[in-house]
Amino acid sequence: MTLLGGVVPGIGARGPWETATRPAVGNRPDARAGGLVLLMSELAAAIASKLEDTAWQKAHEELVRLATERAGLDFEEGRGLLRAHRSGAHPHLGYASFYEYTERLFGYGPRLSQEKLRVAEALEDVPETARDLQTGAICFSLARELTRPSTRAVPLRTLAGATAAPTPAGNPLLQPS
Repeated sequence: MTLLGGVVPGIGARGPWETATRPAVGNRPDARAGGLVLLMSELAAAIASKLEDTAWQKAHEELVRLATERAGLDFEEGRGLLRAHRSGAHPHLGYASFYEYTERLFGYGPRLSQEKLRVAEALEDVPETARDLQTGAICFSLARELTRPSTRAVPLRTLAGATAAPTPAGNPLLQPS
């Protein structure tokens, strides 16, 4: 169905209130132009679809970059906290305890501060894990688990599988004995 001027209602329109200005395809001399417009609109749709496909990839890449940076910052923060704790920086700054200092500085509660200090101290004894955290190969949560006294007795070869296995079925640490 065409209207005056060869306009096809609804095709290429954004909604029922609009009509496309594409000429109707048929035996008319401008049929090739209509086909070209149709081809261009299909091309535009394909480009828009491709852009949508890459939007999630770009978002994922940004999150991976941030996770890697965060892991490196967690490593640096742990070293700094350990240095400040060992040097007794908090009384020089007017804080009654180290935990008060970290709460005011980072908003950390005493338990989190204690855990960050424990991990930083443990990483001094396991340079491979420290390097992995510093480079972003592992996250702080995994470094925390790997430095727990119960998991430090497990051979590093077994723990290496823990970083690659996203599911309990493939994780050697989560298998029944």
